[in-house]
Amino acid sequence: MTRSCTIAILAVLVLLCPWASGRDVYVDKTYAGTGSDGTEAKPYKTIQAGIDAASPSDTVRVKPGTYSESVTLRSTINVIGENRDTVIINPNLARGVSATGLTSMLFKSITVTYAYATAGAGMRIESSTMTIEDCTIYNCSAADGGGIYALTSNLTMRNCIISGNRATTAGAGIATNTSSLTMENCAVINNESQSSGAGLFINNNSTAIIDKCSITGNDAYYYDGGGIYWKSSTGALRRSLVYQNVAGRDGAGILLDVAAPKLTRNVISYNYAYGMGGGALLYYSAAPMYNCLFDHNTAVGPGGAVVCQVSSPTFYNCTVVSNTSNYYSTGGLMTSGTCTPTALNCIVWGNGDDLSTAVSATYCQIEDTDAGYENAYTNPLFRNTATGDYTLLPASPCIGTGHPSSIYNNRDGTRNTRGFTGGPYARVLEDIDDNGVVNILDLITVRNNLNKDPSSGAEAGCDVNRDGKINVLDLIAIRNKLNVGNGLPMWP
Repeated sequence: MTRSCTIAILAVLVLLCPWASGRDVYVDKTYAGTGSDGTEAKPYKTIQAGIDAASPSDTVRVKPGTYSESVTLRSTINVIGENRDTVIINPNLARGVSATGLTSMLFKSITVTYAYATAGAGMRIESSTMTIEDCTIYNCSAADGGGIYALTSNLTMRNCIISGNRATTAGAGIATNTSSLTMENCAVINNESQSSGAGLFINNNSTAIIDKCSITGNDAYYYDGGGIYWKSSTGALRRSLVYQNVAGRDGAGILLDVAAPKLTRNVISYNYAYGMGGGALLYYSAAPMYNCLFDHNTAVGPGGAVVCQVSSPTFYNCTVVSNTSNYYSTGGLMTSGTCTPTALNCIVWGNGDDLSTAVSATYCQIEDTDAGYENAYTNPLFRNTATGDYTLLPASPCIGTGHPSSIYNNRDGTRNTRGFTGGPYARVLEDIDDNGVVNILDLITVRNNLNKDPSSGAEAGCDVNRDGKINVLDLIAIRNKLNVGNGLPMWP
C-alpha cells in the first residue's frame, strides 16, 4: 500500500469516527480579559458561546464556575466540564440543556440544577443520540421528566447522579418516550412525583437496559411506581438496588404495566406501598425474574413482596424473605385476578402468607406448607438474617436440591441451589469484578487487598469465604474456582 493511500484511509477513518478529536474550545466564566477566541488564554465566558464557535469534532472544555444560562447542544461537539462538582449550569428556572436532532455527542462532568420546564427541566433530549457521563442532575422540576426527558432518542448514561428532582405527573428523575435508554453505574435517588414513576418512568415503546444502578428513596406520593414505572416498554434491570422507595398506591419498588423486562440479580428491599405490591406490582406482565432478592418490603394491601394482577411471570432462583403486609399478612408472592405465576428453585420464607394458591411452586423452599412438586419446608439456614445476609450456610438444605435438569445447574456445573445464590445466572463470589469468569484478575484484586478490613477500606467482595478477614484463604478460594463460568452467558 502506498503512503498516499494510507493517508487517505486514515483521513476517512477520522471523518467516520463520531468523537474524532478536533481542537479544544475553552470556556471560563471568570475570564476578565478582553477578546475571546476559545483558547485557554482567551476563553469564552459562556458555554453556549463555546458551543456556537466550535466546529464538528471539537470539544468544549468548561472551567469551574456556575453558568447562569440555558444551553443548546450541537452534533459531534462534546461538552466536558473540569469537574462535575465545580462546573454547574443554573439556568434560573428555565430549561438547563436542550438536545434536538443530534447524531452523536458526549456531555460529561457537569451539574445541572434549579431548572424548570414543562417536559425535561434539567435536560430535554429529542430525536438525538448522545452519551451523558459523570454528571449530576439535581433539584429540577417539570410536569414530566424533572431531571431528564428523552423523546425518540438513543441515550446512554454512565456514572451519573439523578437526585432531588420533581415532577407533577411522571418521571421526576428520568422519563422516556419511544426511546432507548442505557444506564450503567448511575444513582437515581430522592426524586418526587405527584403521579407515577418518581425515579424512572419508562414509557411508550421505550427500551431500557439498566445495570449496576441504585434506585433509592424515590417517592410517588399520590400514585404508583415509586422507584421505576415500566409502561408498555421492554428492556432489562440487572445487578441493581431498588431500595426504600415509596408509592402512594401500588408498586413501591417497581411497577410493570403491560411490560415484560427481564429482571436479573437485583436486590429489591425496604420499599413501602400504601396500596399493593411493596416490592413490585405486575399488571398484564409475563416478566421473568432471575436471582432477585426481595426482602423487608411492606404493603398496606396485599403483596408485601410482589402482587401479580392478570399476569404470568416466572420467578427463577429468587429469594423472597421477611416481607410484610397489613392485609391478612399476605407478605409474599400474591395474585389478584386471573394469574398463573410460577416459582422455580426459589426460597420463600418468613412473609406471613408466602404464596397465593394461584402460584405454581416447584423445587422451592417454603415456610408455609404450600403444595407443589418437590417443595421443602425446612429452615433454609441463611448466613446472617440480622445483617441482611441471605446467602446460605454450608449446611443449608437448599444447596444442590433445586431442579435436577442441567439447564438449571449452578455456574460451576453442580446441581441447582435454591434461592438467589444458585442457578446459571447467579453471582459467583470468587468473580470479584463480576465479569462472568473467575480469572487471574480476581486473584490480583484480592492480593492487593490482603489484610485490609473487609468492612471498610477494602474493595467489595474480597472476603470471599466470609470469615471477616482478607487473607490467603480467599486467594485459595479463587484459585480453586479459576475459569468457573468461562463461556457461560451472564444473562438470560
